[in-house]
Amino acid sequence: MKKLIFAIGIMLCMAGCGASKQNITVEQPTENSVKKAVVTETADVPQTQDGETAQNTDTAANDTIVVYFSREGEQYNVGVIDKGNTAIIADIIAEEKNADMFRLYPAVDNYPTAYKELTDYAKKEQAENARPELLGTIDNWEDYDTVYLGYPIWWGDMPMIVYSFIESYDMSKKTVIPFCTHEGSGMSGTDEKLKQMLPDSTVLAGLAVQGKTAQKNDDSVKQTVKDWLADK
Repeated sequence: MKKLIFAIGIMLCMAGCGASKQNITVEQPTENSVKKAVVTETADVPQTQDGETAQNTDTAANDTIVVYFSREGEQYNVGVIDKGNTAIIADIIAEEKNADMFRLYPAVDNYPTAYKELTDYAKKEQAENARPELLGTIDNWEDYDTVYLGYPIWWGDMPMIVYSFIESYDMSKKTVIPFCTHEGSGMSGTDEKLKQMLPDSTVLAGLAVQGKTAQKNDDSVKQTVKDWLADK
């Protein structure tokens, strides 16, 4: 039915922040909604209009959703990018699982696009234990049994907006499968933290992909994700 979209290295290994010093502007969406994953080029997926979500074309109701946070702009170890590292992995998962997607956006986007400024802002949010307000909602959340939850590793943890999501939805009785992008930290213990935060959920083993790999090794990362999804 509804469709939607590091850890501490030498300094900060953020899966989303990198080298050049350009000032760029990323277009901010005016609304957020669940989006349907396009599984094949010929798939007959209804278009959305005026904020209405497309209907699922599957004969059975879709019970899987990919929820993720990702950033474009100046990214560590990959330069300025048009598509976030985590978004790349999220798209692969959604395609493989024919899942719905919901991308986490802040209602007010104060995240800088330049690397140094973003790392400073992320550190400030973490120190304040902030909970950024989310843009949009998943109206039929109860329909989903499996949630793939994706995020970059910022200062050895999930970005605080991911905590906003976790605390905004009832995750009990759902299967939660984390995935992240990073530049050296791996999962950074976030999978274990999710198990502690969600005692009434089933949290499965996560997947960690280096941001540089996500950006520059298409075939390799697709195979890695497919292998990981094989028993999910």
